[in-house]
Amino acid sequence: MKKQTVRGEIIADDVVVNGHVIGRVRGLKVRLTSTAQVEGDIIHKTIAIESGAHFEGSVQRQDDPLNPSSAKSAKPVVPPSAPNLSPSIQPKE
Repeated sequence: MKKQTVRGEIIADDVVVNGHVIGRVRGLKVRLTSTAQVEGDIIHKTIAIESGAHFEGSVQRQDDPLNPSSAKSAKPVVPPSAPNLSPSIQPKE
């Protein structure tokens, strides 16, 4: 059996990945089986990842993952205790 790769976005109610996916996966229920190889982000309502699955990307839970307008942009989180490292603000000596 020849292995194939899916390149692109997968959108479905139920997504079961057994092979190689390069791209975003959106689903109400997403399951990565032990043979899955995913390179991309997963947006889901529920997710299951079996032992042995390979995944590189981010995982985001949403109530309505099938609606592209509900996707939130990933923004870095800066803890409130982090110092301000802005180069335009320099302490006076």
